[in-house]
Amino acid sequence: MKTYREQAAPFVDFQHADFRYNSEWLAPITLPQFLGVLEKLPVVASLQREDFRNRLAAGSGLTMAELVYSVVMALASVEIAADIELGGLDQLLNMQMCRRVMENTGQTPEIIVATGLIEGTDGAVHGLDAAAACRAGFKAQFSQKRFSDTPGLPVVDRSEHADTSVGEVFVKVTRTVPSMNQVRRVAGGGGLRLVTEAPAGEQESVSLTEADVNGALGSLLSADVAQAGTRTFLKCGRFLVEVR
Repeated sequence: MKTYREQAAPFVDFQHADFRYNSEWLAPITLPQFLGVLEKLPVVASLQREDFRNRLAAGSGLTMAELVYSVVMALASVEIAADIELGGLDQLLNMQMCRRVMENTGQTPEIIVATGLIEGTDGAVHGLDAAAACRAGFKAQFSQKRFSDTPGLPVVDRSEHADTSVGEVFVKVTRTVPSMNQVRRVAGGGGLRLVTEAPAGEQESVSLTEADVNGALGSLLSADVAQAGTRTFLKCGRFLVEVR
């Protein structure tokens, strides 16, 4: 933490931003106050984490500190009355707890913006060429909306994975999404889609439901009679996979 401010300086203008330590508000909290926060939260809110459930199913231990960590994290959002919280996808359920606790205290829940983890902040993990390619891929996927121009997409063989479920394509085969629960949540919000793209760039997009998450890839594509040059993609939120 001693060098965190310096690491974040290329991305944050600290002349126009406050830099605070959560010890300011966590240190004075009394046990009755903390219990008052906990009594409004069901245990299942913490047990949504798939890694927690897997550990319990395997008979492994789970400490109380791990269970209440997200609640402690939520107190920061309450203290600063956050409008938006940025974080990695690994913190998604923790940030959802922040929203719940804010709502319990009468505040408007913050908006969550979750991204993939960024490895390093000095540009030496990948370099300028990789950054330029990544930018071109972003423009192709999100600005120009032509997925075929997106470089470096994970590719899944439709014959090899015909019996693989749509959810497993993202979680186990390409490992682009951390959990099946996240795939289901995206599907519930209308963000899970099957997209076909013709050579000229025309797209046809079909929304997939939560029931489709467990459906076999082969069944989903069984009616797909692609013309020469047409490409097929599965999209889960911002994650994109090509099926060939």
